[in-house]
Amino acid sequence: MYAARYPDVLPDVTLADRHVDLVEEGYDAGIFVGRHTRSASIVTRRLTTGYMTVCSTPAYLAQHGTPTQPEHLLDHPCLSRPSEQGGEERVFTGPDGDEVRVRPANAIAANNTEMLRQFALLGMGVAILPSYLIGRDLAAGRLVALMENSV
Repeated sequence: MYAARYPDVLPDVTLADRHVDLVEEGYDAGIFVGRHTRSASIVTRRLTTGYMTVCSTPAYLAQHGTPTQPEHLLDHPCLSRPSEQGGEERVFTGPDGDEVRVRPANAIAANNTEMLRQFALLGMGVAILPSYLIGRDLAAGRLVALMENSV
């Protein structure tokens, strides 16, 4: 454990759902979730690779139907980040392996993925969330993965 090994170091942790310039903002290290733009002033290492999952609650799906193709998202309220609010195009892999592009309509935008997870758990629409965030919800049946391996 880090604290036991370095008892004189006091970690100061900052969580931010935005682009952070580590050098400009004076950070010693950072962990980025998502795509990161390369910079000549920092050294990067990939820790893991995740994926995005289209999901919703069983109750929402029972009431509104289950989208099985990317185009079906156009008929459902979507929960997304503000940068996607302007109808950002989403790229999916279709059933034949071809690329499918859609611009889902947003019902709610939030700059925090945990908040979007909570909206999804309340049955407020269909969300596209990181797998690491919703793994327990999927295992417990609180959320259902849709269009697996398509995002």
